[in-house]
Amino acid sequence: MSISASPLRKLSSHAIQVEANSQSSPKATRPRAMLASLAAYALTAAASFALAARVLKLWHADLSVPLNDYRDALLHQLWTKSVIEHGWYLTNPSLGAPGALEMHDYPLAESLHFFALKLLGLAAPNFPAAFNLYFLLGFPLAALTCLFALRRFRVSTPSAIAASVLFSCLHYHFFRGEEHLFLASYYLVPLSVMVALWVYLGRLAFPFTNVASGQSQDERAAGQRRFWASAAVAMLQASAGVYYAFFACYLLVASGACAALVERRLRPLAFAGALAALTMFGGLANMAPNLLYRFQRGANPEVAQRNLNDAEIHSLKIGQMLLPVPQHRLKKWAGARQKYDALPLSEGEKQGCALGVIGSAGFLLLLGALALPRTVSAQGRLVHGLALLNISAVLLAVNGGFGTLIALLVSPQFRGYNRISIYLALFALFAAALAFDRVLAWAADAGRRRWPLYAALAGMVVLGVIDQAGRGRVPDYASLKARFTNDAEFVAAVEAQLAPGDMVFQLPYFPFPEHPPVLGVECYDLARPYLHSRQLRWSYGAMKGRDADLWQRDVQAQPTAELIEALAEKGFRGIYIDRRGYADRAAMLEAELASLLGAAPTVSGDEQMSFYRLGKSSR
Repeated sequence: MSISASPLRKLSSHAIQVEANSQSSPKATRPRAMLASLAAYALTAAASFALAARVLKLWHADLSVPLNDYRDALLHQLWTKSVIEHGWYLTNPSLGAPGALEMHDYPLAESLHFFALKLLGLAAPNFPAAFNLYFLLGFPLAALTCLFALRRFRVSTPSAIAASVLFSCLHYHFFRGEEHLFLASYYLVPLSVMVALWVYLGRLAFPFTNVASGQSQDERAAGQRRFWASAAVAMLQASAGVYYAFFACYLLVASGACAALVERRLRPLAFAGALAALTMFGGLANMAPNLLYRFQRGANPEVAQRNLNDAEIHSLKIGQMLLPVPQHRLKKWAGARQKYDALPLSEGEKQGCALGVIGSAGFLLLLGALALPRTVSAQGRLVHGLALLNISAVLLAVNGGFGTLIALLVSPQFRGYNRISIYLALFALFAAALAFDRVLAWAADAGRRRWPLYAALAGMVVLGVIDQAGRGRVPDYASLKARFTNDAEFVAAVEAQLAPGDMVFQLPYFPFPEHPPVLGVECYDLARPYLHSRQLRWSYGAMKGRDADLWQRDVQAQPTAELIEALAEKGFRGIYIDRRGYADRAAMLEAELASLLGAAPTVSGDEQMSFYRLGKSSR
């Protein structure tokens, strides 16, 4: 068999090379085409949300209660409440007493997410509802942007819908969930991949330049429109997290470099460089307040510490991508995955990179496509571009790959290289969609009916989501609500004893942010009372290494009598204790406080928290 007739070559033969030119269709067909397009997008959004709701069993959820209350989920809830109540996430006077929460030492490029949460907060009845809604909207948003991107390369509508729904319901999405809300909000990734493919395929044109030889005025205008669209995508991606922006820049440079080598000209690399520079500029603009604060106050070496080993620990493992998802519904597959995950260096967030059966097949197809010679046809170039982006991403993120060299030679701050698996999943599902288009084309050439294939495709989507999600994706809604209600009632009892603006000192002392557990107290657990507070100021949340935190470190180490005196002198009106942070459940500390203050504590319903009032409130 000749190479030109091989299955991998045929895989791409029906991927149309350019977007549809609306002027090439009769005017009478445009309304019908528009309605069909709107119907496709509506179906995609509805299907993705419905399948996600089925996996999560949302009918059991109370959306006024967060769907996750563990570790980083609490930090994201803290930020959400800060944005809604205090305007933005950078400063929160309700935390870090006697100072305030100052996030300037912890640079983030998440303005898009914070802005979306702020808008949702205007419509939602409370911050947990806004928080939950943003997570749930991530499913249809990811599906819609994926459908949009695939249709730009004229993947057939049925195949594009199927791939988009699967992309929105990846194991990665459920694994990240609300604990890593901003990573789970990956709806800009398809647009970044679309731009990288435009760069590789030479579909961009710089604005305000003359028409190149062999290019029509219409082609030039279309290329310029794509360039402006690419610039907009770059700025949006720059505001949606440093990891996805970094990966987008890397893939832009990879696509530009590959195209430049193939075409023996620097033009593709110029486009890639311009868009990557724009993305980096947008990221710096997002972090401008942090950089200015650092310039004024000096660096804080205690925050966001990373080491070289992190890039290896959080690297990508191909085995974890291709093996079944953790807790697969088939016992034999679940056992194989469990056996692999028991190996050293297989723990942690790398478990979120599993592609599922369909994604794994697409990934292997793209690896095979690398063995084919590059053709001059636009269809072949599309598949070749996907294959090159795919292998470029693997080389960056795989254990011992380019990411390790970046950590060693440039900076160890980027460490979660396994997170590029969301890009790899998109490449794989793109390839799978092209493969199914080949099946549809075969059916058309053979004069066979297509509806059985469409029915089979719908079944593959449902089975694919079941395969990707696995078991254990349903939150324990009853326990979540019980804890949430318990915390709310306890904080209400505390606020009833104090006046608005009173300060409460929290024990055990727990540095903020990013700190290992203190016995039974996990990272960000001390943020729980703030999430239910309406009028008090809490000591937790002082940026470690800064003045308020250094004062807290010093005062909490003093004997109990001196601690009470120092707190009262500073204006604190109460002491909050999380008993899980003490080996004796704070029995000794509470005995001393009861003796010195002459009062019994207010205790939470679950007996995990206690509160002692200091002196007289200003109420």
